[in-house]
Amino acid sequence: MPADTVVTFAASFNGGSQTRSFTVVRTVDMVSIAKAELTVKNGALRVEANGNVPAAVLTLSNAATGQRIGTMSNLGKGKYSFQGTVSPVVTLRLTSNFSGTATGAVAQK
Repeated sequence: MPADTVVTFAASFNGGSQTRSFTVVRTVDMVSIAKAELTVKNGALRVEANGNVPAAVLTLSNAATGQRIGTMSNLGKGKYSFQGTVSPVVTLRLTSNFSGTATGAVAQK
């Protein structure tokens, strides 16, 4: 997770000096799970998600166990998708490399 960064500037002129610091606040994006369905008989998981940072990498995990499921495909314009075969999962956790997170229930069919 990116952390806030403190930046300090120091300058000297004619025997005097000044120092100033400021904090660059980390960016946290907004992500959401739009749809998640698991076909129980074969473990096929389909997920649709949204995010507001075009270059974000979104990763899915099992919210109960923390086990990583996979990386979502970036479809552009803030849309993401995932299809794969997984062990039974009831709740997903979606995590962005820009620190955004979301959880959502998986429809069992």
